[in-house]
Amino acid sequence: MTNNNCCNGPTTQVVLVQSPTLLLTDSKAVKPVPVSHSASPATLTHGSGNVLLTVRGSGFVPGSVVNWNNKAFSAKYVNENEMTIYVPKAAIAAADKAAVVVTNPTPGGGKSNALSVTIK
Repeated sequence: MTNNNCCNGPTTQVVLVQSPTLLLTDSKAVKPVPVSHSASPATLTHGSGNVLLTVRGSGFVPGSVVNWNNKAFSAKYVNENEMTIYVPKAAIAAADKAAVVVTNPTPGGGKSNALSVTIK
């Protein structure tokens, strides 16, 4: 929270910071290379609203990032076998295929195999 003596009186502003790694502790443990097995749903309809996508696999860790066509989306670590992301409406505006890749942080870590999600 910040205070600012502006405009004939104190004003208060709340600043929200969102980051998947903001509250993670620094760990020297070597992270595994993630492996992606499936994305659900595997088919989306273009023009629909925001969609919750679940990625299942193995080797996910807190701080893992889910990329949709090389763009990092805010991801929720559920457990070592599951991550979820919200795919925004703009990302599914046209029929296409999307590559979904999970990336684990260093030390170790790396990128998973790409899963294909169809946008029809």
